Amino acid sequence: MDLIELAREIQKADTFVQATTCNKIKVIADQMRFLKQQAESILLEAKRDSDLHHVACNFKKIPGNTYHLYKRPCGQRFFSIISPQEWGSSLPSEYIGSYRLEQDMSWTPCDETKSSEVKNNLILLKRILQMEQVEPSDANIEHMMIDFQ
Repeated sequence: MDLIELAREIQKADTFVQATTCNKIKVIADQMRFLKQQAESILLEAKRDSDLHHVACNFKKIPGNTYHLYKRPCGQRFFSIISPQEWGSSLPSEYIGSYRLEQDMSWTPCDETKSSEVKNNLILLKRILQMEQVEPSDANIEHMMIDFQ
């Protein structure tokens, strides 16, 4: 009887070790996905910032100011200090968007997309932090292994 009980204890310990390991690896995998997403976002923002710095402009751009991006019928993009509202019905070109030049020379879109990206990233971060607090249980071991694979 003692050998059977010992074998059960070893099997139980193996199960807990496996569950704990899977949970830790899952947390790391989630963090890696989060970091990959952040890196992609940073690279896209850097490309956008670089592209915007090469847009035609007939004035000195000053950090802290908002500039409005337009596109001429020929395809050339240009910055203006005049907003679409100020142009009124005599808008000379297609309006693309408005951007604020930051102190670090990056550009921030003036629409709501930036705040929604921040909100999505905060939700993902909260999820990752919550996963670190999850305790392994016999019921979710198989499920975690399937998710991990």
